[in-house]
Amino acid sequence: MNSNNITRPAAIVATESRRSFPGSPRTGDCCGSLFENTVFGVFATGPDGTIVTANPALARILGYSSATELLAASAAFEPSLYVRCEDWLKVWRALEQHDVVLEFEFEVRRKDGSTVWVSQHTNAVRGTDGRLLGYEGSLEDVSQRKQL
Repeated sequence: MNSNNITRPAAIVATESRRSFPGSPRTGDCCGSLFENTVFGVFATGPDGTIVTANPALARILGYSSATELLAASAAFEPSLYVRCEDWLKVWRALEQHDVVLEFEFEVRRKDGSTVWVSQHTNAVRGTDGRLLGYEGSLEDVSQRKQL
């Protein structure tokens, strides 16, 4: 896995949402059990990066006791979450230019100030009119692998 390869030209960019975004072209069950029980942190954000949907694994990765606590904290993918600001800039530039980020590895700050290495996969979510509704993605905790 190459942490410098933030996007891939052949990637298919998702342009539809699930029920995370009002007015999105697709609705339906978000595979509730899978969403709640996966080890990957799954999220949806508004266009500004504020997390609007999160599963329990994302809360654990970011150091919160529950997804409810994470959402109540108005957590966001903003520079303060990233240990290195340049990583935040790389992610947001890639999303602006390509609508997708794949396998980008970086350190994030947890609620208690400790850090964890993650691999991020994120895509822009657009309405049928092309308007940006937000972003959907996942974080995988890769700290153990990074320590080897």
